[in-house]
Amino acid sequence: MNATIKDIASKAEVSYATVSRALNNKYGVNPETRSRILQIAKDLNYSPNAIARGLVSSRSYTLGLVLPDVTNPYFPAVAAGIEAYSQERGYSVFLCNTNWERQREDNYIQLLAERRADGVIIAPVGGSIKKELQSLLPTVFVSNAPRRDRTQFCGHRQHPRWVSGNQASYRMRLQNNRIYWCFGTRYGG
Repeated sequence: MNATIKDIASKAEVSYATVSRALNNKYGVNPETRSRILQIAKDLNYSPNAIARGLVSSRSYTLGLVLPDVTNPYFPAVAAGIEAYSQERGYSVFLCNTNWERQREDNYIQLLAERRADGVIIAPVGGSIKKELQSLLPTVFVSNAPRRDRTQFCGHRQHPRWVSGNQASYRMRLQNNRIYWCFGTRYGG
């Protein structure tokens, strides 16, 4: 069983709040106490509970990447760029392959919303997604511009001054820890 904040607090003989502040490098903890708490956490192989942290912060630091066909040579490069950039910023990416099935796409969006993903990046099967599903999560479209919606879209020639060296590489721009935009290279296909 994984060690908890309660286990650390008990062993350190301090409150749960003190352990939390020490582990999160917050103010109000004596340096000697902080050092002792960190050592106990290390000894107990403590790792933070992402679910509990998400409940407190209302953030999961996860994104859904919904693609129609992961075997298409175009999409692995897109996925690699998004995943690398997301990871650098503390986000995990869940890859969802729809196999060009609209119902499967709808199911993945619903699942990502239920799992409290912070957003979805999608290359939609039909060029758009159902409005009620899109309203569940912040949505960024990649590859196919939505036909009727005025939403965020990333394509090859969006914001050409923000480029990367890899022709098919995509990057997301995060602003104030919110998904804001993603973009491709200047000379992409």
